[in-house]
Amino acid sequence: MRLLAICLILSSCNALKIITGAKTHFDDKFIESPYQIHIPNHPFGPSRDDSPLVEVYGAKAGDLVEVFLDPGCSIPVGQGSSDGVKASFTLSALPEGEHGLYATVSTISGVHSPCSAELARYHYLNCPSGFIAVPGSHLLGVSPFCVMKFEAKNDVGVASSQASIVPWTNVTRASADTECEALGANYDLISNPEWVSIAHSIELTEQNWSGGSVGIGMIPRGHSDSLPAMPKDISDPTNPYDNTGNSAGSGWEQKRTLMLLNGEEIWDFSGNVMEWVDWSLGGTLDDGVVCGTLNEELNGDLSSCVGLVSADYQSLNGNFGSAQGFGLFRDQASGDAAVHRGGSFNSGAGAGVLAIQVQINPSSAFTNLGFRCVYRP
Repeated sequence: MRLLAICLILSSCNALKIITGAKTHFDDKFIESPYQIHIPNHPFGPSRDDSPLVEVYGAKAGDLVEVFLDPGCSIPVGQGSSDGVKASFTLSALPEGEHGLYATVSTISGVHSPCSAELARYHYLNCPSGFIAVPGSHLLGVSPFCVMKFEAKNDVGVASSQASIVPWTNVTRASADTECEALGANYDLISNPEWVSIAHSIELTEQNWSGGSVGIGMIPRGHSDSLPAMPKDISDPTNPYDNTGNSAGSGWEQKRTLMLLNGEEIWDFSGNVMEWVDWSLGGTLDDGVVCGTLNEELNGDLSSCVGLVSADYQSLNGNFGSAQGFGLFRDQASGDAAVHRGGSFNSGAGAGVLAIQVQINPSSAFTNLGFRCVYRP
């Protein structure tokens, strides 16, 4: 009787909201906008896919769902029909950058919902060929960027990211920086903050851990057991143990691939060859820290390192070291020295995604020391 009285006072109940369990429906005079957009193939961080698959929830079977790039729902980028649970469709090619996604619903009788609030965000990075997208890190002040999927290779005098060819070694740090910058605007030698942001993304990805969950077991060290005692190319990109003589059943820790949170795969980020880094992001080359003679766990006593802070070298957990596949902190330098990371084919337990060494003069060049370039959009 109370409901009837309200209807009489309002003169009409055509837009009456009918609640069934946890779901809310409307008659054909008014409908609500969708309430969720899910991007199943790219749940974390930026992606190189400019036309992602989306799943939109909050429409009845047969309703038309449209997705837009603006809060006024005036820039459409895709549409599809709901099956009663969700509407699944691929967006049209997006411009580079981070986008908010909004949606509307239209019934078969032509009734349209309001434009929704922002239901999802998607960051499209137009990475160069051979580069992968990296989420970046608010903690480290690193924006999303692109990095070589493979260690830099010497392809007729040009730094290239490809499976074939052994890594480009016997290169000084200045030369490595020059080769990266020669690729064009916004290319550079990877910086230490960018290196650590990749390592943190690897740390948080459960597929990398031998125990199947973050912090359980260890992550692979890559080709680091001197078998063979040389850097290796990649003959079969589908085999993560390629050219190591190992497999998932024997020598698991020699696996050469690691996954990032956004689903990207990177090769030889640990092991194979050490890699030069610029200690600071952008600007001129920076040598970084000076510690004196040191061979220490990453969670050990590093008080002798002037200016070093935990964000420069530690895991997010703070306690992961060589036993978990993160490597060691080594400094045997006297005089001028620069930082290289990751370890090489002969580093053993010292190799790891956060292995850090300050042992070599920046003008030196060795057969187990290479580099990797980044692209900053």
